[in-house]
Amino acid sequence: MDARLNPRGMTTGARNEIRDTNDGMRTRGVPMNKRILVIDDNKAIHEDFRKILCTSKNAAKLGDLESALFEEDESGTHQEGFELESADQGHAGWELVKTAVQEDRPFAVAFVDMRMPPGWDGVDTIEHIWQIDPEMQIVICTAYSDLAWEDVMRRLGNMDKLLILRKPFDNIEVQQLATALSQKWDLAKEGRELLTELERRVRLRTVQLCEKNEELVRSNQELQQFAQIASHDLQEPLRKIQTFGDRLRTKCGDALDEVGKDYLGRMQGAAERMQTLIQDLLSYARVTSKGQPFQPVDLQNIVQGVLSDLEIRLETTGGRVNLDTLPRIEADPLQMRQLFQNLIGNALKYHKPNVPPIVKVSAQPIEGNLHLSPEASTGERCWQIVVEDNGIGFEEEYEERIFAMFQRLHGRGEYEGTGVGLAICRKIIERHGGTITAKGVPEQGSTFTITFPVQHAQEELAAVG
Repeated sequence: MDARLNPRGMTTGARNEIRDTNDGMRTRGVPMNKRILVIDDNKAIHEDFRKILCTSKNAAKLGDLESALFEEDESGTHQEGFELESADQGHAGWELVKTAVQEDRPFAVAFVDMRMPPGWDGVDTIEHIWQIDPEMQIVICTAYSDLAWEDVMRRLGNMDKLLILRKPFDNIEVQQLATALSQKWDLAKEGRELLTELERRVRLRTVQLCEKNEELVRSNQELQQFAQIASHDLQEPLRKIQTFGDRLRTKCGDALDEVGKDYLGRMQGAAERMQTLIQDLLSYARVTSKGQPFQPVDLQNIVQGVLSDLEIRLETTGGRVNLDTLPRIEADPLQMRQLFQNLIGNALKYHKPNVPPIVKVSAQPIEGNLHLSPEASTGERCWQIVVEDNGIGFEEEYEERIFAMFQRLHGRGEYEGTGVGLAICRKIIERHGGTITAKGVPEQGSTFTITFPVQHAQEELAAVG
């Protein structure tokens, strides 16, 4: 079918699409509310409305006219008549509205005459109706008014639910008003229901987030308690094991046979690994409990300091670090040093045999917060920093798991470490409102991508401090 523009300003195909969409929405709720209220002191007007709105013949006639006007085949789609109630005075109409609301059978539309002596006029009636049913669509029907329309609008105000129909009116005009306003009432009701459901879900999600936050607070408290225990209660007996192991080797080493020396060496090695593990766990716990306030940090200087610390390892492996110009951000300087110490240190450690490690550290600005965590600043600018190497890499299935605590991809005999370093990196990044991801290709290398907000909100800085 050709797409021709009809008098309403849209193509026939588009109009059919809208009708299909509305029908689809209708199937999710109740049928269209076709309850109409007519308030007029002229009985003949009531009969006219009944003839227009309550007979299927008139509805079919309207459908035929609409089909002819828009060149559509609308056979079998004519609407059924409306359910109409009448009142000859404003107060009586108000009573009907009140009863309908109480019975949860509200009217969708009311046609209200302007002059109805001796009782309320149309404006008084509408004011009273909207006090008990503010969602009703209302049409003022009049040939003249004792009030200027500016005064009417000033008193009623609610322009989006108020229309004016001049007498004498056309049958088709009444039918179209009733149909359009009933549909509008339905769509508004559906919108309110959707909004209510959305608010319910938001409240539920808020409760869930509060519960998760409480769990996180408890977890952090337990982590801090562990840090206090680990810093003294665990390390003190460990230091005694190491001390007496050293004394045993010094004073009694010659008296031990090879088996005894092997046992002693294993004990001291295990104690050393345990001490390293405790230190790593303490570092992980202190990311939040001992963090410093955010301040302007020059990452270029931070990484230069890290490379100075790693100078011996670079010489031993024959490695090289290519460093681009890095930005200044608001961060915890000690944690930034720890972050790059872990990432660059790992890149040098996990290199291929007989292949000097090459590490590249680069940075680029990014507009927008799409790359940031929900805790990030409301600012729009952020920095993406990439640390990539030519090392042993890893399988795609480990891209997320390598950030878990104690996650090791290799045995202690191949590479040293406790499997805590990358977990510390992620915790540092999360504290700074950023993200960190990893990509690896076996025997080709690894790439770690970090995204930082350039600035943090003032309240966030205060909270951290």
